[in-house]
Amino acid sequence: MEIIDDETQFIDDDYDHSNPGLFYTVTRIGKEFEYYEKGCNCENSNCTTETGCDCLKYGDNYQLNDEGNLILKNDKFDNALPIFECNFNCSCFRHVFENRNRHGSGKVSKLFCPNRNVQFGPLKTLEIFDAGKKGLGLKTNETIRRGTFICEYAGEIINLKTAKEREKNQRDDMNYIFICKEYAGDKFCNVTIVDPTFIGNVGRYINHSCQPNSVIVPIRVNDSTPHLCVFAIRDIEKNEEICYDYSGRNRIETTPSNEIDFPNRKLCYCQSPSCKSFLPYELNRD
Repeated sequence: MEIIDDETQFIDDDYDHSNPGLFYTVTRIGKEFEYYEKGCNCENSNCTTETGCDCLKYGDNYQLNDEGNLILKNDKFDNALPIFECNFNCSCFRHVFENRNRHGSGKVSKLFCPNRNVQFGPLKTLEIFDAGKKGLGLKTNETIRRGTFICEYAGEIINLKTAKEREKNQRDDMNYIFICKEYAGDKFCNVTIVDPTFIGNVGRYINHSCQPNSVIVPIRVNDSTPHLCVFAIRDIEKNEEICYDYSGRNRIETTPSNEIDFPNRKLCYCQSPSCKSFLPYELNRD
């Protein structure tokens, strides 16, 4: 079953869950989003910092690689400044919408606005597969270049209290809850919690690795609640499993002697040279 939202009109996502007990959503759900009332006034979808696009006050977000595809700029992976894509109030929205109708296929070219990327949906090369002890996993059927948007980590938007209750009640099950903390410099400014346990997309199948090939970057499109977007941090080869570090963007450096003995802590099966032996434990930390 697929859940449809007004934000999904440009999202091209043909994936589904094999488990009939799960609901598929192409983007995050679960709260009343306060949509932006304004957008940029760029002509002919020429949305860049050079043209003064209002959505790019913190600099251009994307660039074209040598294959002509949009990729996240290098300085955006670890940049503390928020990332905004153009929204449905922007002038370029009309050009993108007209292009879709002109082609009549429901497909939209990203290049009609260089500041629209994640809102078009996941890569078409993804495959859910049996990852052994890790359960199901997500891999790619074609090489993914560094900086490429892979998919959103979509699910229910919940608060910390609900997250802790669910983690406690499902302690023996796989924990899919992701906590995204945003900082402005050293100052904490926002937290977004997504739970795709029962309502999610292909992103829920991405496993942890202590040496990941992807990272989650918060990106805002039509409202102030970010989409948690998975980007490749290096080239990912054909048939390689897609993994990110569950502890967050930067790996927490630990040694075997200072691993905290949390009850019911789950083993890590990433088998990377830098494996920490256990999955990161977040919800009950103060």
